[in-house]
Amino acid sequence: MEIYANGQLLPFEVTEEKTLKELLQSILRLTGRVDKMVLKCVVNGEEIDLNAREQHDGVKAEDVLNIEIDVVNRGERIVSSLDDAVQILPNIAKICDSIVTYLSQGNKKLAMESLSMAMDNWQKIVQFTQLVQRTYELNLDTEEIEGRSFESINLRVVDVLELVKKAIVSDDAVAFSDAVEYEVKAQLADQEKMLLRLQELVKEKAKELLSSLDSAEG
Repeated sequence: MEIYANGQLLPFEVTEEKTLKELLQSILRLTGRVDKMVLKCVVNGEEIDLNAREQHDGVKAEDVLNIEIDVVNRGERIVSSLDDAVQILPNIAKICDSIVTYLSQGNKKLAMESLSMAMDNWQKIVQFTQLVQRTYELNLDTEEIEGRSFESINLRVVDVLELVKKAIVSDDAVAFSDAVEYEVKAQLADQEKMLLRLQELVKEKAKELLSSLDSAEG
């Protein structure tokens, strides 16, 4: 069996792996240790979905002739994605401004549609930051932004969304507008600061991983 990463043959030896699923898990572990992320995987000429590797548990390792993977530096990729997320936040803030305008015009329908769009984008960013935290096993318990812990900021998000929900349920356009204009936008500003700090933490973690790898090889 031959395994290639970005076209280069890897010195990978099959030991205890009995199935394709186990092979893929071993490859992901190895790439993770050197802070690499697998973008594409081709087995015997057919591209497969690594997120669905459970379905390959029935394929014997001995039937795998070759595996080709495309990898990138995980730290750089995540930092870049966090930067993209930072760029999205101002757009969400602009949507909030539109919501306030629609409410002042009495157009609740467009305000609700815009709110849904803003919340969808915001939720994706929050989910991504949680993924980053799990990927690098980051301990954010001691991290603070202007004297406030990450946890307290995240808990405030829940409170703010509850304010918005309460205003909508009570059909209070003024409270709805105020919650979006002042509370939601303030949370977006805090979220931006958190994302920038996460970028720094990822860079630090990536350096640690590479440093430990160099030490092991030395």
